[in-house]
Amino acid sequence: MLAPQSQVILRNAELFAHGKWLLVNAPERSILREFPSDYVCWQQTIDQHKQDIENEIFSSYLADTSRIPGAERALNELTGAVVYMPKNKAQLQCILHRVASLLSPGQHIALVGHNKEGIKSADKVLTPFCTSVNKVDSAKHCALLVGMVKDDISPFLIEDYFSSQTYELESVKWHVVGLPGVFSQARIDDGSAFLLHNLPGKLSGNVLDFACGAGVIGAYIKQVMPDATLTLCDNSAIAINASQRTLELNGLDAQVIASNGLNKIDGQFQHIISNPPFHTGVKTDYGIADKFIERSYEHLTKGGEIRIVANRFLPYPDILEARFGNVQTIAQNNKFSVYASIKR
Repeated sequence: MLAPQSQVILRNAELFAHGKWLLVNAPERSILREFPSDYVCWQQTIDQHKQDIENEIFSSYLADTSRIPGAERALNELTGAVVYMPKNKAQLQCILHRVASLLSPGQHIALVGHNKEGIKSADKVLTPFCTSVNKVDSAKHCALLVGMVKDDISPFLIEDYFSSQTYELESVKWHVVGLPGVFSQARIDDGSAFLLHNLPGKLSGNVLDFACGAGVIGAYIKQVMPDATLTLCDNSAIAINASQRTLELNGLDAQVIASNGLNKIDGQFQHIISNPPFHTGVKTDYGIADKFIERSYEHLTKGGEIRIVANRFLPYPDILEARFGNVQTIAQNNKFSVYASIKR
């Protein structure tokens, strides 16, 4: 069944009946089958990236289309854009700036989102890039806003949206590069800090940082334990971009992979480290971590360890025990626990 946002799009199919539209972060394949005209998709997460579809681009912010195979051709002669609203307003601003820079003055940007995503106040983010912003529909707890691209859009430069922070933990300093929409870009979050305080005494061999975000955990590990062969992975193109730049800024070498869960990960590891997510958009989603824990067993060497940090209320000890036959609470405070299991 179509997401409510997509249903609102199709309720207004006449607005999109002609030309070629850029669909940004469309949440399901079926909207592509039912969309009333030509389209090209831009996806920021690998789980929504339909790799068998020709006119689809997986990218953080389309910063350098010349390096993305087929992107410049696909983005040629656009009529307008449909943007599915992310939960992060800074990410939305960055998306809208990039989209407006790809369109001509007077072309339309349609923004669709759920009330819980903040669509009621999204006109404030849209108006710097568009004139004549109007709510054209409201249904299924969603709204559709449409505006016309202004004629004075500044060039989009991804460098304008990068941030850089210096973190310090137990006398170790490292730099972290952030982008709008990536987790832990402004400061080291409490869960990750608690995990880093409770890492194994020595990490060597192959180490995987799952759901790496901006590379906070992975860059710290590589800095303090340079003998580790490090791989970072994340579902988000934004996180992949930020992690790569974090590593570069610190002069560190590691592999960074876009992966939906562990689907794109090959080989085995002596250590898997993670502050796993439990949200999809604005919705709580324990399934991400459940599947990660289940699959991690396959990717650990015999005697290898998975170590994660989680809010204490989450049911991960039971899941780890069920999959590995053992679980240890390494550390605990009033909010977080660090758990570890070993592949026997």
